[in-house]
Amino acid sequence: MKEWMLQPLLDPVILNQRYDGIDLFLHPECCNGGVSNGTNVGVLLNLMSRVGAVDKILLRMQKCVASPQDFLVLLRTLSAAVTLCATLGKDIRDKMLKIDTDKNEEERRMCEDRETTADAQGEQGGSCDCSTFGGRGGSGCNTASTRTKHCVAFLDDILEQCSTPTL
Repeated sequence: MKEWMLQPLLDPVILNQRYDGIDLFLHPECCNGGVSNGTNVGVLLNLMSRVGAVDKILLRMQKCVASPQDFLVLLRTLSAAVTLCATLGKDIRDKMLKIDTDKNEEERRMCEDRETTADAQGEQGGSCDCSTFGGRGGSGCNTASTRTKHCVAFLDDILEQCSTPTL
């Protein structure tokens, strides 16, 4: 935390990635599809609560002053990290992609309805950005889908750093 305060991030791309990661925990429905039982966000928070100050433990180990408790904390941290990567690799990413697919389908239907209404009224072009679905361009209606895609990209970056295979 001290390092973050002394050297804050200034790159907007990295800041937006961090915001997307925080968004996962502020909007749990993004991760669990709105299901209240067995939330994956709760699993992640539980796993992260077991993470200790690895940098301090490693420093004490280098100085040969580590206590047995340090080894236990390091063991819990590494165990949580492995489980965390496995959880991110399987459950959350798959659910987020499913949510994204469902939202894209819903947005495609909405865009088609708007285009049909516009065609029936004799208007030129629709009022929705359906270029993703092969429709006509206009003002964007896929912000939820874009947010989900950013969350998936953020998870892919984390999984890549953990050497976990991604699709």
